[in-house]
Amino acid sequence: MRHYRTEAGLTQAQLAEKAGIQRSYLSELESGKETEQVKRLFGVLRQLGVRMTLDKADW
Repeated sequence: MRHYRTEAGLTQAQLAEKAGIQRSYLSELESGKETEQVKRLFGVLRQLGVRMTLDKADW
């Protein structure tokens, strides 16, 4: 996430505001700290046999 944010020329504060989340939460996500919601999401996807990947959007 940090890679894409810096590539877009955004600070954590700017991206957090655009995404409607707290900057501290964005910081945790970027540093690899999994929050309970992220753990749950990955658990559900794992049970469904779904792999999530990140690709830069072309829109």
